[in-house]
Amino acid sequence: MRRELQSGVLLAVLALTGASISGCGAEPYRPADEQQVGACDGVARPAELSLIPPDAVITDVAICVGPVEQYVGGQGLYTFDTVRTLPAAKIPELMAGLTLPDASGTAEACSLVLIRGTPAFTVTLADGSRIRPGVPGDGCHLRGEATKAFSDLSSMPVRSKVRGKQVSTEFEIATGCESSGKSVAIQIDAQDGTRARLPGLPSGAISVCRYRNGQDQEGPLVAAGLPSRAAVVATWPVASALSTPTCARPADVMTGPAVDWVTVRQAAIKPYRFDGTGSRLLAFVELGGCRRLVTSRGGVAGSLDQATVEALAALADTPVG
Repeated sequence: MRRELQSGVLLAVLALTGASISGCGAEPYRPADEQQVGACDGVARPAELSLIPPDAVITDVAICVGPVEQYVGGQGLYTFDTVRTLPAAKIPELMAGLTLPDASGTAEACSLVLIRGTPAFTVTLADGSRIRPGVPGDGCHLRGEATKAFSDLSSMPVRSKVRGKQVSTEFEIATGCESSGKSVAIQIDAQDGTRARLPGLPSGAISVCRYRNGQDQEGPLVAAGLPSRAAVVATWPVASALSTPTCARPADVMTGPAVDWVTVRQAAIKPYRFDGTGSRLLAFVELGGCRRLVTSRGGVAGSLDQATVEALAALADTPVG
């Protein structure tokens, strides 16, 4: 029952009403299943974890947290791996937990599954050696007494912090363009072709994201733009310029024509938010076929003329990928 856990302490409680789980899995629980692989502060985790000797003396504990995404002003979103130091006052608590009896080889029934993950950590012993010890289990999960010392990691002193790979560029964050999307035909089909009013342009910056329709009415982002507001206003149609779509809806939207499209969004503003609310979708526009303008909720506002469609597409002026 191997579990791959993220950095830090993960507490996931699944209440199983009126039921129990025998053995919490088909095989006995092993603490190694919940302890991170790889190196921590230069010390690799051994293939087989051993519990720390009860007479050992711990002088230092390095805790490895990451990768965690973090925004770097003017540069974008990056992953960071951080090594923190367990406060000396918490070392006795950790030692007490690490030397508790280990019942990980059993498979007792549990009416509540409590999965405790532990971050990777390296301890320094009094003789100067550095090891990655195992954490005792109680037959169902890691013992809470051994993981309690790792609570409130964010308040612990930072020993080192290393920047890893870039997740998003500053431009990608600002535009809010998703790396792929579903076609306009899919958006319409989901709402059964409901007619809608032309959405107005909000105040602030606007971004335009262009997608290439590929297989199954989905496609990748191929270009994006952060045009001036004046350029967007000059291109955005008025309600009277929209015509009633004349193309028939296919019996199966998946077999319909593959038409590229753009999305028009309210661009993200600083300070950026990374909870999915940084930018707001305003509309989809087909770049061919019926050239329909569709609201963020899938309602059809009408069809545009070819010149307007081309002008909107040109606003996504920075190739992506």
